[in-house]
Amino acid sequence: NQEEKVLNLLADLDEKKCYFTQYDNWFHIEDIDNQFYRVYFSIKRIDNKNLIMFIESAYLTDKKDNIRRSNKIGFKMIVSKKAQGKEIRQPNN
Repeated sequence: NQEEKVLNLLADLDEKKCYFTQYDNWFHIEDIDNQFYRVYFSIKRIDNKNLIMFIESAYLTDKKDNIRRSNKIGFKMIVSKKAQGKEIRQPNN
């Protein structure tokens, strides 16, 4: 089912690159047998010890459009900055 596919895509996200959007969220894209799954997510700090991840959308797309123009960031870096309450700034192009 679709929920299981999304969860599987996120299972090892800590070792993968994510991409900035123009908003306070990111996306990850995974190539599975030449089918590209794109997952948009945000991470919010809910108190001094906890973060919550929101899956905003997940869908199958036919290509890796707009990836080359997007700046990369590691998932671990996103989590680290959010846990510290720091702003995550997109690098200048």
